[in-house]
Amino acid sequence: MSGRESILRLRAIWFFYLGGFGAVFPYMSVYLKEVKGLGEGEVGLVLSALPLASLVARPIWGTVSDVTGRRSHIIAALCLVAGLLFWVFGRAEGFLPLVAGMLGAAFFAGAVVPLVTAASFASLGAASQELFGGVRLWGTVGFLIGMELVGSVPRLSPLSGEPLLGTAPFLWVAAGGVVMAGIVSLGLPARGDLAVRAKAREARGLLRSKNVLLVLGAAFLMHLAIQGPVQHLAILLRDLGGNVADIRNTWRGMLLIEIPLVGFSGRLTQWLGARGLVRLGLAAEAVRWSVTAWAPGLLSVEMIQGLHGVGIAGIFLGMPLLLESRVPAHLRSSAQAYLATVGTGLGAVFSNQIFGALLERVGPRPPLFASAGLCAFLVVLLSRRFSRRG
Repeated sequence: MSGRESILRLRAIWFFYLGGFGAVFPYMSVYLKEVKGLGEGEVGLVLSALPLASLVARPIWGTVSDVTGRRSHIIAALCLVAGLLFWVFGRAEGFLPLVAGMLGAAFFAGAVVPLVTAASFASLGAASQELFGGVRLWGTVGFLIGMELVGSVPRLSPLSGEPLLGTAPFLWVAAGGVVMAGIVSLGLPARGDLAVRAKAREARGLLRSKNVLLVLGAAFLMHLAIQGPVQHLAILLRDLGGNVADIRNTWRGMLLIEIPLVGFSGRLTQWLGARGLVRLGLAAEAVRWSVTAWAPGLLSVEMIQGLHGVGIAGIFLGMPLLLESRVPAHLRSSAQAYLATVGTGLGAVFSNQIFGALLERVGPRPPLFASAGLCAFLVVLLSRRFSRRG
């Protein structure tokens, strides 16, 4: 398989996988609250189940991927099982069954992004810093299309209350995208860096590296700051009088700004370095959530969410690149799995629970200001604690 064919296949994997998540992520909190009848605190706990399961799953699947060298087959297996479990989740009723369903789906789905990130770096090689954004861009395009499909077709609305074979139709869209990503991943060539193998338990050495631990610690704090507000954005919009169309339109604006920024991230990384890219993303998130806290109405909240694209380009691309420069090739999957575990895993668990509880007790402003303040603090921290490398 030529380099161009590998890039096209990676783009398709990102497109289908994040397309599936685009069908559910913007709507999940309002679906749990209004269709499944959960309180805001319970919604936060169910949403926390995804990163909680990932705390266990990601290190396991990352290690298995590195030790066996069968990276594409593991990605495919995770996607196929996750697609099935989306259907199971949709059939659950009540708080505890929904938590259990989310835990099951997340054990498989939650490890895919770090493994695909590692596979992308392995396939792109020395050109990763320049080309990764252009590959990852197609995930954002897929996310946008999945979100638009669910938000535009009444039969697929998460609030329609009309199940298809026992499961909400928008979850079928998610399952289809994830399964397609798994099928496409089987075509990735099992050679070169994609097939290199690590020794058993070798990945544990990453946790003794000061440079790696600094990146992981920063990732935890970043996601502690941003995950709760993002996961509860649909509820914030609904409380301001928004409907499903408003949620869709808000995410549309966010993604339309994100797409060119992610595509341009290779050039931004050349100018700013991975660390500078992360700082840019954090600064945008600090402004985004502080303005959201003060915004007088729905329109102003919708408009400021455009900074989401800057945050994604900075944090979700910059952090993997920052870590990639600090780990050996045969431990890529484990390293990216650790990054996702402490960031979108552990950080998100605490963020969702804390934000959901505060939202229920004191309203949105205090937790939003806290999130903005932590992002601003991290901008300063990254300018002092990291070496110039990366």
